[in-house]
Amino acid sequence: MLCGLIGAEVIEQVAPKIDVGVQDEQVSADAAKCRLYDKDSGKTFITADATKLDGDATASRKRVDEFAATFDGEPTEAPGLDELGYGRIIIAAPSSPDSGSPTEVFLGVATDTRFIRIIYRPINGATGTPAEDAVAIAKDFNTNVTDAQPSQASGDSSAPLESPADDGQRTAVAGASWLSSRLG
Repeated sequence: MLCGLIGAEVIEQVAPKIDVGVQDEQVSADAAKCRLYDKDSGKTFITADATKLDGDATASRKRVDEFAATFDGEPTEAPGLDELGYGRIIIAAPSSPDSGSPTEVFLGVATDTRFIRIIYRPINGATGTPAEDAVAIAKDFNTNVTDAQPSQASGDSSAPLESPADDGQRTAVAGASWLSSRLG
């Protein structure tokens, strides 16, 4: 598993033939996050994070709706999102092909136990639609966070999860700043 939170099979589906790097990977009892980037271009193509929910379904739905409302784009649907929980997908396409801005997919979903946010910039050659790929990322991330969190119980729950693909290189300040500016 690359980054411990998103599996190699999903990465091959959404970013074929990309030399993938991992940054900002952390797992604790209450939260998890990681960012995947193209090592050749340095551009991030997946930012994923999850935070623990308190169990209030109305408040959880409100968080998803507020997340979706922060982005300009077209709401869309994709098969399988409802299997995770209450979710929204927004696709923000560039105003023109020459703008230089990438298409971005914003997915927010409230599962039974956590609020997951995915920001995905589709890569040429991905096998599904951008929305389908974002759902695949969210499903894999949710499963892997569940598997990773119990392993943190024996030690410091705020310690980052190390990954062989990480090479010890972290840019947590830049990543956290970018993520907080994008996700509020």
